[in-house]
Amino acid sequence: RDSTITPAMAGFDKYANSLNYTDVLVNMTLNGNTLASITNGMYTLNVGTDYTVDANTNTVTISKAYLSTLATGSANLTFNFSG
Repeated sequence: RDSTITPAMAGFDKYANSLNYTDVLVNMTLNGNTLASITNGMYTLNVGTDYTVDANTNTVTISKAYLSTLATGSANLTFNFSG
């Protein structure tokens, strides 16, 4: 079975004084698969820097430090699973 993530979309505010200037949490339902990588176009995010994974809760935390480097507007992060 395919893995899924929740939420499929999230908001982030680049302005440090905003209430929405926070890390983005994503819950994964792995269905026997593992997270292989997260990409933004041709860029592969770095685990431990751009995001972290909590294997106990199957939660990915995308860092506000990474998100704040993105251009204003939409970004399409792709979760790539193996299995």
